Amino acid sequence: MSSAQFGIGRLDDLFHGLVWGENIVWTLADGPDSAFVSAVVQAARAANDDVRVLGCDGGRLIAREGELEPTRRAVHLIDLSGAAGDDMRSLVRDVAGQVFKGQAVAHWFVSGPGDPSDGLAQCVISVEKDHLRVDRADARPGSVQGVLLPFHIDADGLLHVGSATAASLLGRGIRALRKDRNWSQAQVGTLIGVSGSAISQAERGQHALSLESVLELSEKTGLPLDQLLRGTTPAEIHVHRPREADSPGVLVDDAQRGVRMTSMAIPPRGSATPSAPPGHDRGMLLVGAGFVRVVHSSSRVVLRQGDALRVASGSVRSIRNIGDVDALVFHLSYR
Repeated sequence: MSSAQFGIGRLDDLFHGLVWGENIVWTLADGPDSAFVSAVVQAARAANDDVRVLGCDGGRLIAREGELEPTRRAVHLIDLSGAAGDDMRSLVRDVAGQVFKGQAVAHWFVSGPGDPSDGLAQCVISVEKDHLRVDRADARPGSVQGVLLPFHIDADGLLHVGSATAASLLGRGIRALRKDRNWSQAQVGTLIGVSGSAISQAERGQHALSLESVLELSEKTGLPLDQLLRGTTPAEIHVHRPREADSPGVLVDDAQRGVRMTSMAIPPRGSATPSAPPGHDRGMLLVGAGFVRVVHSSSRVVLRQGDALRVASGSVRSIRNIGDVDALVFHLSYR
C-alpha cells in the first residue's frame, strides 16, 4: 500500500491521499455521532489494507497489545467522541506524536471544536449538520483549507461527500479574509451594510450574499472576486517529505547572491530563533533530525526529519524541540 486513503472519493481527490505519519482530527460539532464515525470507518476499510478501530474509556485507550503500532503501516480510527478531560487530551498528544514520527495514519473523532492533539494533527475537518469544513490541510494547496463540502449518509450507512458550491467557496473566502485582517463578522457586515449573522451564514455556505454585497466587499477590501473565491494565500507553505533526510550539504553565506543558510542544533525541550540579514524577507526551514514545533508570526506547525517549511512572508519567532533527542534544523534565507 503506497499511500493511505480516506476511501471517500471527494476527500481523496481534494487531499491527494494521506501521507504516512499523518493525524486527521474530525471534530463533531453536534457531539457524538456514531453513524458518521461508522461511515468513515466503513470507507477506510474498503480502501486500505490494514485498518484498526479503537476507542477510549476516560483517559485510557482501549487497545489490545499490538493494535496500535505507530511504526507499522496501518490506518487507525480512534473514537474519542464520548471522552473528555485532561487525561484524554494528554493521551491524544502522546499517541499523535508517536504516529507522526512513525509510519501509521490515525483518524481521531472528537466532540466539539478544537484539536486535542495540541497542534500535532496535519488535517482537521469540522463535521456539522450537513457539511464538512476543512480547517487544516498541511502540505496541500492553499485552496484546500477552509473549503466547505456537503455530505449525507445513505440508508446503507455509506458517506457521500459532494463538491464545493459557489456559495461555500465565497464563504471560505470571506472567512479567510476576516481571519487575515483580524475582523469580526460584525465588522465585515458593517462594511457592506449587512448583519453579522448574515456574514456568519455566508461563511457556512448556508445563504449567499447578494451580488451587490459581494461587489461592494470586493471594492472596499481591494480583493478581486476571483481571490475572494479562492481564499487568501497562506503566509507559509510546508510540505512533507516522507523519506529519510539526505546529506545536509554545505552551509552557504553568499552576500552577493543574497542567500544564507545556517544550522541550529537544539537540545530536547530547548528552543532557538533563526536570524537573517536585513532584506532577507523570505526563507525556508529544513529539519535534518528530530521533531520540532515552529511558531510563525501567523500560525504554528510541527515538523519532523525530512520536512520543510517555506516562509513567504512574516517571520519565524521560535523553533522548539519537542522530541527526546537533539534536533538539527537548517535555515535558508534569501532576498
